[in-house]
Amino acid sequence: MRRSIFILFLMMALHLSYSAAVRAQRSTEQVLVEEVLRDLQGNILPFWVKYSPDPKGGFYGTIVTGN
Repeated sequence: MRRSIFILFLMMALHLSYSAAVRAQRSTEQVLVEEVLRDLQGNILPFWVKYSPDPKGGFYGTIVTGN
């Protein structure tokens, strides 16, 4: 009886620690997604919307800055 209770307790403890790890990973992934979207929408896309259209038609694929 004691052995089965110990095994049940051990299984529950392992499940709880696994669940916490999965939640932490999802949280980390969500933070990464939010950071990438914020950078894309706040910096990358506005830059290319402003500077990539060619006045003669079409779009520039690269932009060379003067040094």
